[in-house]
Amino acid sequence: MKDIFTTGSPMKDVSLFPFRRLGVFADWKLPSDQELEFVSQELRFNDIVLGIARQDAPGWKPRYHVNRIEKAIERCRQAHLEPVLMVWADKNQSRILSMLDFCLDVTGPETAILLDAEENWYKGNLSNKEAARIVAEKLQGRTWGVTGIGNIHSTVVPLAELSHFTVPQCYSFWKPGGNAGGRHWSHSKLTFPGPQQELGVRKWKKVSPQAGMAMGLGCYWAERPSIGLTPRLSVQQTMRFSAIETLAQGVDSAWYWSLKWILAKTPEGDKVREFFGVQKKT
Repeated sequence: MKDIFTTGSPMKDVSLFPFRRLGVFADWKLPSDQELEFVSQELRFNDIVLGIARQDAPGWKPRYHVNRIEKAIERCRQAHLEPVLMVWADKNQSRILSMLDFCLDVTGPETAILLDAEENWYKGNLSNKEAARIVAEKLQGRTWGVTGIGNIHSTVVPLAELSHFTVPQCYSFWKPGGNAGGRHWSHSKLTFPGPQQELGVRKWKKVSPQAGMAMGLGCYWAERPSIGLTPRLSVQQTMRFSAIETLAQGVDSAWYWSLKWILAKTPEGDKVREFFGVQKKT
């Protein structure tokens, strides 16, 4: 069984932090050749997570044709990036199985599969434990993992227990302005960089101690205001503290959400790229 966190090349440049592997989520679209070159050459990352767009229509038909996915995976490897195929864990059992069949059809055994499983990831006649067992049986012989909120939801636990690797989503972002009705959940003290990463590792390792782990870190809405006794944090401070705590917890791989935010032509995007050591074009 391939272990994507112990095989392959280590980081090409560890000048920022001593992460062994770094990666980025490509959102729910396939990256261009230019974007792949940027991730490999400018960011000097190892991994890229290709998201297959969610579909609400019955039957779960992916937005992209099979040959487009296959070519995208090939282009990632040509750019010296390890591709991981990520799919939304649909709540309907038949669509979950259809989704997994598609993943198996478009990838070879060397490509890992990641399930984005939020709270209440499955709703059907089976228990979450039985549904997780069916997923594991479908993916037998393949390397697969689960990503979800840092404070892992109880319904996701049976799935994570059977997975080969996990990716806790510990983004530490602060939504500017909150919601129309007031505060946003990201304004909680639990999302503060440091405590949130510690919580994510503790919760997910308790569930799946044998699994490999990449920390899901954020690179958007990272500037945090001063609230009470908590200090104001800049974009780079939030990202730095999140990375330091991840390493302090013994996790030496991190995947960032997401490429869209890293490429953003905004003042925050400039700060994010500077954090990763990308030289400003003059």
